[in-house]
Amino acid sequence: MRWVLLFVSGLALLGGVGMGLVGWWMKGQLSREALVAQMEGMLEARVELGEVEIALWQSPARLRLSRLDLWSKQEGEENSPPVVHLDEVVLEISLTEVMKRTLDVRLLRVTGLEVREYVTPEGVSQLQAMVKRGRRGVGLAESEKIVKGEAMAERGMPKKKGKVESPAVFQAEELGMTVRIHEARISNSRFYLHNRVNKTKTRLEGVEVALTAIDVDPGDLANHNEAVVEMRMDLTMEGRGKVAGEMQDVQFAKLLVEGKGKMQPFEVDTGKWNPVSELELVLGKGSVLAGYMTMGQASAEAGKKMKELGLDIADMPVGGPLLEDAVVRMAMMQGRLTLREDARFMMPEYEVRMAQGSWLDTVKDAQDQVIRLVCGEELEKRMQGGMMANGLPERVAEALIKGLRDEQSGRLAFDVRAAGQMTKPKITVAWDRALEQMLKNDGLPSLLQGLIKK
Repeated sequence: MRWVLLFVSGLALLGGVGMGLVGWWMKGQLSREALVAQMEGMLEARVELGEVEIALWQSPARLRLSRLDLWSKQEGEENSPPVVHLDEVVLEISLTEVMKRTLDVRLLRVTGLEVREYVTPEGVSQLQAMVKRGRRGVGLAESEKIVKGEAMAERGMPKKKGKVESPAVFQAEELGMTVRIHEARISNSRFYLHNRVNKTKTRLEGVEVALTAIDVDPGDLANHNEAVVEMRMDLTMEGRGKVAGEMQDVQFAKLLVEGKGKMQPFEVDTGKWNPVSELELVLGKGSVLAGYMTMGQASAEAGKKMKELGLDIADMPVGGPLLEDAVVRMAMMQGRLTLREDARFMMPEYEVRMAQGSWLDTVKDAQDQVIRLVCGEELEKRMQGGMMANGLPERVAEALIKGLRDEQSGRLAFDVRAAGQMTKPKITVAWDRALEQMLKNDGLPSLLQGLIKK
């Protein structure tokens, strides 16, 4: 689930092209041929460009490009679709401010952006290799070594002995000036990632992103290092998942996403490009989270242990469609999403509460989530009936239900932990949280008394 990395990579590529356009603009090298040559020199890519329109003497000055296509030089097929396609780019800047070493961008609008990334089974990313720029002698061969090394590290594989290649890292000082962007907008766009390492396919469609109030001063990152972001998109993630011990084609998620937040593009101490974001995402009603397997299929061991307590959850679906909007407040850094506060998801059978501090790592395909399932009315009735049908004494059943009551809703609830790979989750009962819940509700003494007197 590397859609976040794909999205940030796309923005980085867009930003690099935008900065290059400004530099070429000032040098007067804005013919279509000159722009193609400059882009091919900056990127490991083959470039085709449609029309170029320039208005230097108006305020702000304006540049428009249409039909820009980028192919990775790794692609051997002449007729393969471009890795990056743009219908139109419009850039408006104040040239007088550039003379004062301030890049004052009034508008950067990208329409019809399409990004297709393919990650090979060896972990080589088509897009990442393409945006490894030629600066400092980093070419295609070096880029492949870098990307392969990063992928091996992500999967815990030992690196080969010998000289270790370091990835090219963009530094704030390379901007060469203060950057202020009033509005940067991506409209009517889509991203597609086929990752053969973890066998997932991710689609972002209907993408609308607005970056505003961008303020970056390489000489004062402590006070000028921020951007405001708003977004909406439809996200679908499919792949191979283990269901009842067998790998199958499944849909991990289909989400309607809207969000807003702030981003810090560079590390304050080092000046390295390393975006850190504080986001509030709204997953719209009708979004689907998992739902492709039951609790028994996800974890036979957890189902067995709960059944021993009289709680038969084997047929309970894991996930499903949202009955109302869900608000998720999180921090994002290097592909890891960490919840800043509890998140609540209403589903047909139950309510899901994801605990503060739970995290997903979209780059390493890893997770550690503590999740409380709060039963709906019908599910609770089935649970109680199951206890009696399994021969659990009434006194013990009452004590167990009392101990596992959710303090907010008063419904029967229990905690599980989802850990390991996101594509192959390991789901277990969170016994520490269950014990805490029992003690808080004074259920443990009642349960022990019930067991003694049964």
